[in-house]
Amino acid sequence: MEQDDPDSGQPIRTFAYRLTPQDAYAWVSIPRAYSGTGKFLSILWLMLAGVAMGLLPESIVGADRSLRWWAIGGGLLLFQFAVLVLVFNLRLRRRARRLVPAPCDVELEEWGDHLCEKRDGRTTEVPLETIASVTRTERHVFIDAPDDILIIPARAFEDTGEMVAFAEGWEEAARDPETFLYGAKGGENR
Repeated sequence: MEQDDPDSGQPIRTFAYRLTPQDAYAWVSIPRAYSGTGKFLSILWLMLAGVAMGLLPESIVGADRSLRWWAIGGGLLLFQFAVLVLVFNLRLRRRARRLVPAPCDVELEEWGDHLCEKRDGRTTEVPLETIASVTRTERHVFIDAPDDILIIPARAFEDTGEMVAFAEGWEEAARDPETFLYGAKGGENR
């Protein structure tokens, strides 16, 4: 549904789509900067392989720097790394399930100065000035606001061009919300 006049009391456009936990997983699995605490804990965890190596008796690990010593040390390090990867993946899946516990129908209204998401009987309004970032991937547009994330899959749009225009328009508007006038670019609506 499209509306030409943003002041008419009706949304400019309404998108209807089904949101799944896989869509939420796409958001949480986007690479982000690793925090100092996260780096420290990861290195500490991997160092525990060396601690375990030092605690094992020589009858198990063999002579210092022998082939068996290197093999057991490498095996312990690989085990620690595998556990670290498993914990990170489980954590990401848990975060995704918290965002979208089960598939649900979503209605997203695009207004001139905000977005309004209706999902599971809950309405979330995201004013333009609260948008922290807009991220576009091949399959999703993610609109990050301080208290919520709007996840819009590519299937919500008619084509890729519409998805790109939507993401670029809201990204531009979020960069400078004070001077943004909806439809000011060439006199067209997004």
